[in-house]
Amino acid sequence: MARNYIYSATDKALFDALNQAKISNSELRELFVTRGVLVSKDTERVDLAKNFSKYVHDYYDHQKIAASLGTTPRKEKTTFKEISNVLDKDVLIRSAEKLRDLVESNNDLCHVYLSSENVISVKITYETLDYSNSDFKQVSFKEAEIEIEFSGDNVIVRGQDNPHVEEYIENLFSYISNFSNCEQLDVEEISLLNISSPTLKTEFFTKFISSLTGHVVEDVTDVYVFKPKKLEDMWKKEQDPYANECHITKISLKGQGVLVSEELDSMYEKGFYIWKIRWTLKENLPDSDIFEFEAQFSNPEECTGFSYMPKGVIRYKGEGEFNKTKVQLTHKENTAYTRFLENAARQSMKFIQDKALKEGTNESNSI
Repeated sequence: MARNYIYSATDKALFDALNQAKISNSELRELFVTRGVLVSKDTERVDLAKNFSKYVHDYYDHQKIAASLGTTPRKEKTTFKEISNVLDKDVLIRSAEKLRDLVESNNDLCHVYLSSENVISVKITYETLDYSNSDFKQVSFKEAEIEIEFSGDNVIVRGQDNPHVEEYIENLFSYISNFSNCEQLDVEEISLLNISSPTLKTEFFTKFISSLTGHVVEDVTDVYVFKPKKLEDMWKKEQDPYANECHITKISLKGQGVLVSEELDSMYEKGFYIWKIRWTLKENLPDSDIFEFEAQFSNPEECTGFSYMPKGVIRYKGEGEFNKTKVQLTHKENTAYTRFLENAARQSMKFIQDKALKEGTNESNSI
């Protein structure tokens, strides 16, 4: 997977890296052993780092040090799109294999397999480069999985919410279109771009979190609200550039019962609306675990780029007590709640769009 990056760590960067606590003393001594040098346990780390940084160091030295300094990639939110065209399974498999060829041509790793009878999985391991990080943390490895699932008469494509995966999904759609001889795929995603009412944008989230069948909302702990800058405000600024201007765009509220707080109500009155939310829920059964989720629009001004993520679950211990620590959902739970959340999002969007049409607040009728 090694890319041809024009890059070589400096002696100073190597010295700084070897002085970090993440590099253990035994790892540092092993580096000297590769040069045929034995060092005492009593030798100060700064002296060892100073001496080793003077040696000639190569790609494999950099990889070993970078692996020790590396951080665990953060779990990313999931986004999904729905294709309403009638498609054959063979077309989707051929498209997935074509995507694999593209990924591998970029020197990344890719595997295509059937994870279940109705789901084709494209698992990708790729490199990213970020020059804003320190020298030995600029290149990082990430994993992504694009799922292509038959859902009734439609096909759902889901993957991590980041530009790298989004580009691969767009390529996948292009391959599907070519192999199916469709001039244009009918692709729908969760979006409130055509909704102008702040009240309806907020109502999307309140309905969404309460639409999971067989579950009840336990609490809303985090709410993020947004208020776009009005065109007339920008026009006034152009007319008088020296006028004092005050406009708050984003506010976040954290705590317990945030959704029913007076503070949030006051934000609504000023034209703010919810664009991101974190909440907990329980199954509508005795002794249920507590599940925590997060959902948002990555573009809060246009309310596009919807994504979601399970944050974890607090297990029920018994006798009215819960564990203190949160753990990840099991694979079975994650799969089930993925479907729950996506269905709830679709139902909520349709409800809001129908309501907007009745109230005459839609700016357009397209999804």
